[in-house]
Amino acid sequence: MNNLFAPRFVNFISKRKSLSSAVLFMFFFLSFNVAFSQPLYPYWDQYNMHFNIYDGGQLRTLEVIKPMSFKSGSNVCAYVTDVMDFKVFADGKSRVVSKFLPKSYECSDALVAWNSGLGSYVYYNGKVKKLCDNCDKFELNDSMLQFTDRFGYFNIFYDNKIRTLDFMGNTNSTLGRNLIAYVDRSNQLRVWYKDTIVGLEYNSDSLIYRCGLNTVGFIDATFRLRVFYKKQVFTLDKLRPRNWVVGDDMVAWVDQNNNLKIFHKGNIFLLETYDPGSFNIIDGVMYYRGNHGELKVFENGKGRVVESYFPQQISGRNNILVYTDFRNRLKAYSNGDFYSVSDDIVTSFKVYPNLIVYYSNAKSLTFWNYGERIEIQLN
Repeated sequence: MNNLFAPRFVNFISKRKSLSSAVLFMFFFLSFNVAFSQPLYPYWDQYNMHFNIYDGGQLRTLEVIKPMSFKSGSNVCAYVTDVMDFKVFADGKSRVVSKFLPKSYECSDALVAWNSGLGSYVYYNGKVKKLCDNCDKFELNDSMLQFTDRFGYFNIFYDNKIRTLDFMGNTNSTLGRNLIAYVDRSNQLRVWYKDTIVGLEYNSDSLIYRCGLNTVGFIDATFRLRVFYKKQVFTLDKLRPRNWVVGDDMVAWVDQNNNLKIFHKGNIFLLETYDPGSFNIIDGVMYYRGNHGELKVFENGKGRVVESYFPQQISGRNNILVYTDFRNRLKAYSNGDFYSVSDDIVTSFKVYPNLIVYYSNAKSLTFWNYGERIEIQLN
C-alpha cells in the first residue's frame, strides 16, 4: 500500500545525549532489527477516515472503510474487514487468511490464532496452519501457542510445528516466551524447553510457578525458591520469599530478612538490604522503588538510580523502561542512556520492541523510535 500522507516528521535526539552516543545506540537497534521485524501499530484515523498502520517508520493505509475489529502484536496485525474477510498484515503486506468471519482471534508479537467455527488455525511467518478441528481456547505468547484439542490432548505450536505434551482434562499451565511450564497427569511440574521436557517437582498445595524467557521460577513443596534456567535447576533461597517476580533470564525476590535479591543469568546479586515494597520485572527490565522513594533499575549486577522520584505511570519492553515525569511528559531509560520522549503532556502510552506510541493533550498520536518520531494530528 502507498503511504497515506506526509505526516509531521521530526528527527529527534534527546538533549541529554551526545550525538555519538545516539549514533551508537541507533546502530545497536538497527542491528537488533536484522533479526526481528520492524514494529507495527494499527489505528483508525477518524480525521482522514482510513484504517492505517505504522510499519517500521512508515505510515500505510490498509483499508478505506473502518474494519469490524482489529488486534495486533509488535510484528503482526489481524483484522476483520467490512465485508467480513479476515486479514493479516505482516512483512509489509496484507493478505486474506480466511473468507469466514472468525468466532474469536488473538495476536501475539509473532502469531495470529483464530477459530473459524469449522476449525482453529494459526498464522506464522507467512504460513497458515490448521491446529485442530475445533478448539476455541488458545493462549499465545511471542512465538508460542498452547491449546487443548477436542480429544483432551494438550499441545503447543512452536517453530511451525505442533507438539503434543500430555493428555489432560483441566490444563494447569503457564506459557513463557520460549518455554511452557505445566502440571501433567501424574501431578508433576514439567517444563518444555527447546524440544526437551524436564520434570521439576511433584505438585502440592504450596506449588507456585511463574515463567519468563528461558526461566521458570517456582516454590517447591518445602517452600524453597528455585529456578529452572536453560535446562538447569538452582535453589535460590531455602526459605519461602516474602515476594517474588520472574522475567527474562531473571528472578527477583525479597527474602525473610527483607533483603532484595536477584538471580540473573546464573548469578545471584544482593541489591538492597530493605524491602522496596514496589518492584517488578517487564521482559528483561527489573525496576523498584528505592529507600528514599527514587526509581532504581537493576544494571550490571547492582541497583542504579534512574530518577529521584517513583513515577505514577511506568512500563517497559525488552531493555527499555518508559515512564512519566512530574509534568506527565514521557521519558525513557535504556542501558545507561536517558531519553526525553515527549514535549507534550501524555494522556496514555504503550511500549513495543523498538517503539513507543503515545497520545498527548495536543490531540495527536506520536510514534517514537529511538531518534525519530512521527506525529499525527487526530483532528
